Amino acid sequence: PPAARTVRVTDRTAPAIAVGLFFPIPPHAHRDTPALELLEVLMSQGGASRLNTALVREALAALGTQGGVLGQRRGPGAFGLFAIAAKGVPADSLAALLAAQARWAAGDGLTEAELARARRIYRATAVSGRERPGDISGALQHAAMFHGDPEAVNTEVDRVLAVTLTDLRRAAATWLNPGTGLTLIVSPEEAR
Repeated sequence: PPAARTVRVTDRTAPAIAVGLFFPIPPHAHRDTPALELLEVLMSQGGASRLNTALVREALAALGTQGGVLGQRRGPGAFGLFAIAAKGVPADSLAALLAAQARWAAGDGLTEAELARARRIYRATAVSGRERPGDISGALQHAAMFHGDPEAVNTEVDRVLAVTLTDLRRAAATWLNPGTGLTLIVSPEEAR
């Protein structure tokens, strides 16, 4: 959406309140895609991820978190940040905490140590993601489809690892902007 919007739905099968923030992002071929891929690692991968640290361990506001680029895309796509509310945490409070994390990524809070951690995780995932013949063929297909050349399989990891702290902050400020995001709040029927 061109401006922030909130959609609230009730789900009789939902066990708890869940909140998702969705931000429009550019096509995969855009120069900010490597930074968005590292932002996904920073925000959501592992127990020391930003979302888990800030919302689950520190604020005690969420039972679980997740985030990142939603699927592969040739055209525009979405980056999502998700959280399942801890008991007694209002949906709007959880949405505000998620939006604060999006703003944090664009600010000065992001450190070189966090970038180094994200690079290590990304590299390890890339290596383990090419261990089997099916993984290799998937990586080749990705390089051909999204980069126009199967040989790009040999440079994609380096392209992501070359992302700087400035690149991360710029991409976060540009694409994870709560002023352009869609907030989806899913509530159990009894939480209305």
